[in-house]
Amino acid sequence: MPWCKKEDTTNAIITAKRNMQSSHHDVKMIQKLSEIAILFFIGKAIPYVLRTYECDELSAKFPRFLNPCPIYRFKNMEVCFLDGGRGAPQAADTLETLAELGVKTIISVGMIGAFHPAFHVGDILIPSHALAEEGTSHHYYEDLIFAYPAHPLWEELKNLLPQAKSEPIVSCDAIYRQTLRKEEQWRRQGCVGVDMETSAIMSIGNYRHLQTAAILMVSDVHSHETEHCAWEWKVTDAMREAFTRTCISCVQRLSSDKEITK
Repeated sequence: MPWCKKEDTTNAIITAKRNMQSSHHDVKMIQKLSEIAILFFIGKAIPYVLRTYECDELSAKFPRFLNPCPIYRFKNMEVCFLDGGRGAPQAADTLETLAELGVKTIISVGMIGAFHPAFHVGDILIPSHALAEEGTSHHYYEDLIFAYPAHPLWEELKNLLPQAKSEPIVSCDAIYRQTLRKEEQWRRQGCVGVDMETSAIMSIGNYRHLQTAAILMVSDVHSHETEHCAWEWKVTDAMREAFTRTCISCVQRLSSDKEITK
């Protein structure tokens, strides 16, 4: 049964704008946000970025509803960034809040578990679309199977990262229900890996008329040929840091191109 009904035209009880204006927050941005934002869905990414790049803190408390956190901007480019959270609900919360603050383009950077033999730990993937098996997207759309990135942004990222692969993925928010049978079904639908946020970022980006896309690195893989397949986290800190640098360099070139075309 769909959770979103087209005939439901009633107002939402809470919106990102109302949340920012409520007593739940007393936050003002030091400066206007950049039109391009990076959402990091990698636990150690923000501390590494702050150690490695010159950045300004725009606010110590980005005013999303779930777990407010600092938001920053690179000093040498018009790009802001923050920790996107964990899972589809917090990703949607972050996206909705950024939209209210004037951000137009959002690139999510995260990890993905691969269940296709062609993928290995460390591979970079720019998903062509994402099967929406997280719950958040289905409160925005009555009939949604796949969510898609903004095609021009997706094309730009592919051109900037020619080493990246581009295949469908699935987003699922039930961490401990990634069964072998379910993976086989996902493979039949063309998916090569699973994360928790991408389909929500794409679907809600489309809903809010944002340009969204994702860059993901394979963090773990496992065999799907046996009931006793082993799962093991294989990504290292060095791999995570190199991936973070690669993504920032890509977005820097993207932002420069956008400045030139203005």
